[in-house]
Order: sequence, then structure tokens, then C-alpha cells
Amino acid sequence: MQAYSVADTLAKVCPTAQRGSVLVARPDSAEEESGVSFKLLGNGAGPGVVLCRDVLYADGDTLLALMGEPGAVALRDGRAVIDGLKTDIRAYLHDGVPYVAVAPFARSRQALLLQGTEHRMDATLWPKATLLYMKELGPSRRGLYDSAVREGLLPR
Repeated sequence: MQAYSVADTLAKVCPTAQRGSVLVARPDSAEEESGVSFKLLGNGAGPGVVLCRDVLYADGDTLLALMGEPGAVALRDGRAVIDGLKTDIRAYLHDGVPYVAVAPFARSRQALLLQGTEHRMDATLWPKATLLYMKELGPSRRGLYDSAVREGLLPR
């Protein structure tokens, strides 16, 4: 019996499902110019991220790990359970791995999600710790932090 990827499985429910990717920004002092490096989840060709009916889903546990946040994601009644707390975040279980709707997941973690406009299956996630780091770099680098404040994710 062949194992199916989440994109293959969702394709049965969502014929327009597309594989995608999420870049997760992390503070990195080794990056002289930007002070930030990126970790990739999915690559457009493998499992990990999928766009279905204009909702981007990704492996919740891997997202937490890439964001540098402790915790575990489970699934109950089609919703994500993060560290035992049930949320309203849509989730999907595939081969025992919980995939979460990325936008509400990011918001729940006070992270800024920038989803591509032309390529909706690709996004960049700026975790709270990275946004706070950008704020500390000074006025010329705090644009993303200011965006998170405008979105109501972080206080001034």
C-alpha cells in the first residue's frame, strides 16, 4: 500500500490543492547584513505545506520547532489542540501528523504571516521572537514589527 502525502490526500477533497512552502525567519547574528536567517518548511515539491481552497496548511509541530517555541500540536474535532488547549484553528491529521491552517496558527502565536499574492502556496512567517529582535535593531529595521503592531499581534 502506497503512503500518500498530505497534498495527495487533500487533493481527493480539494482537486486544486497545491504543494507550497513556508519560510520561518529567525534571529541570526551570523547574518551580518540582515541579522535574520530563514528555515524552510516544504519546498513546493514535498510534503509539509499545502494550499487547499485558498487555505495554507502546514505541519504544526514542525512550525513550532522552526519558530523556536516549545509545545505540541494535536487534533480534536477538526481543530488544533496546542499544549492541551483546544483552539478554533482548522487542522487536518495525516499519518499521525497534525497540519494546521497557517494564518490563524501564526496569529495565535503572535507571529506575522506574509503570504504570497501571486503564489498563495508560499509564505514567510515572522515569529514573535524575531519581530522583537527586529525592533531592537533600530528604526530602520523595525518595519515588520510595526506591521505586527498594526495587525494587533503585538503591543506598541
